[in-house]
Amino acid sequence: MTTLSPELNLKRNKRIATLLLVSMVVFWFILLFSSRQFPNYIGIIHILILGAEAGVVGGLADWYAITVLFRDPFKHIWVPSFIREHTEIIPRNKARIAESMGRFVQENFLAPQIVRSKLEAIDMTLYVANWLSEPVNAQMLSGELKRLVPRFLKISQNEAISQFIRQSTIEWFSDTPMNQAVSRTMKAVFDNKIHNDVIHLALSSADNWIHTNPQYAEEIIQKVLDETGVFGHLSRGASVLGFDVKRNVVWGVLRTIRDLNTQPDHPIHLMLNHSIAQWMAALQDDNSAESQKLEAFKKSLVQSPTVVAFGFHIYKSIIQGIIDDLESKESTISHSLQGFMLRISTQLQQDHQVRSALNLEIAHFAEYAADRYADTVIMYVSEQIHKWDTRDMIDKIESEVGGDLHMIRVNGVVVGFMIGIILGLVRFAIDGVG
Repeated sequence: MTTLSPELNLKRNKRIATLLLVSMVVFWFILLFSSRQFPNYIGIIHILILGAEAGVVGGLADWYAITVLFRDPFKHIWVPSFIREHTEIIPRNKARIAESMGRFVQENFLAPQIVRSKLEAIDMTLYVANWLSEPVNAQMLSGELKRLVPRFLKISQNEAISQFIRQSTIEWFSDTPMNQAVSRTMKAVFDNKIHNDVIHLALSSADNWIHTNPQYAEEIIQKVLDETGVFGHLSRGASVLGFDVKRNVVWGVLRTIRDLNTQPDHPIHLMLNHSIAQWMAALQDDNSAESQKLEAFKKSLVQSPTVVAFGFHIYKSIIQGIIDDLESKESTISHSLQGFMLRISTQLQQDHQVRSALNLEIAHFAEYAADRYADTVIMYVSEQIHKWDTRDMIDKIESEVGGDLHMIRVNGVVVGFMIGIILGLVRFAIDGVG
């Protein structure tokens, strides 16, 4: 069944309602003339006349009620002011409609408790996981990202925008003190003992490599000692006496690395932790020597054209690499993203505990967003309605709901006719009894 557009539906229903009203008026005239031509049927004709009159009145009353919603039917004739004041109801009350619409959206859609209760009633994470678990959906989403991300990244490649980003970044980096940020970051690392894991990983890797390649390790350390001149004269003098100082130092370094890897409370560990803790504490003071040195180092980086050019060259290369990959037919990123979404969806489907935690956080965030930004959304809705051209607003509303409203005119004619017939029958019965 073909669905008409709102505009065509409005025109059709308006035409039907008008034709029915005109037909009822014509029928009323025919009945008036028939009452003289057929006196023997005057009772039935009078009943039909009452029905036709009531149908005409009902149709005209509904036409008036619908018309005054959008315009003034008495625009060119005089009517009392109390009647005219209640015409063009929608245009006259556009401001109130805007505020009411805003309140309606806020109270029924954006109230924090409504948002939260709605999200708590459904398993949003499971719904998303089920949707993503379908390969066609994961492929569609990764395909959309494959199309959108390059277009977004290419914005930064515009010469003017690129220069703006570069200059703004340099100015921000220059004007932002780094000591507090570095201190807080390092404190978070130390509080969570992440540095111990990193150091242990590095030492374990070094120790494993030394065990696997002892000769290379010895050669590297000896070369470092030779090039730095450490123990130069002492080594030669000790060699005359039969002491291989260099070799003893090499093996001492290797033993120290092994000890550091196996002894968390090694003195060097403790000394390193103590030194870093002192450095972090010093960075808390903006005027400390450590903070000043860090700022001087930062400024030397920012003021170096070579460093800045190198940094932004890396940035542009990464951006271009991502764009090139996503625009290729066999995109590694897109393929990996699709596989990642399928894996995540499967894991979420199986892990109820994670889903519950995610759903709770989503509900908290949505409740916060509704409470924080609902007024802004409502204000935006109201402002947009205020900005609408009155004529355009009327045409839009009438095209959307006018078709149904004009069917009320049809109902008015039909219901009025039926009520008139009923009243006519009642009157006929009363007159017959009398």
